[in-house]
Amino acid sequence: MDPAIVAAIIGAIATIAAAAIGVWLKSKKQSDNNNIDDAGNVLRIDDVIVKKKQLVRLDVRLRNVGSTTVNVTQADLHILSRSPAAAAYAPSASYDLLLEAEHNVLPVAHALQRNDIDRFLIRVGFTPYNTSCAFTAELGLHYNEEYVTVSEPFHFDSFFG
Repeated sequence: MDPAIVAAIIGAIATIAAAAIGVWLKSKKQSDNNNIDDAGNVLRIDDVIVKKKQLVRLDVRLRNVGSTTVNVTQADLHILSRSPAAAAYAPSASYDLLLEAEHNVLPVAHALQRNDIDRFLIRVGFTPYNTSCAFTAELGLHYNEEYVTVSEPFHFDSFFG
């Protein structure tokens, strides 16, 4: 066989192997990043879905991506902005929270084993000061006595009528 053809075949195989190794390393790095960050945090908030009828309910969906049990002990609804205006499975628990301040802390209790997924509801009530307002907020979940995971900002309002 012509040495030029052999060299071309070897070059093609090496290129394909290098590309495959690069894809594998990138997916491994992304997979590793999805599990534990530099601080050892393993709890992720998958979503906070705002449901509104006669009140605001936050449907909190979370997962433990670590190798040990996570004990969620507190939820903190942090109001990022307030704009006054003219006049998957069933949840495992439901909580009531009266929105009174910038930080509104609520004790919760959820233990997630490795690879567990859970869901709970937070029903939000409003003081007279917070009625007829639009809010931007984020939800922080405290767990394992020293960690906090925070959701992406989301929006809700207290316009009922």
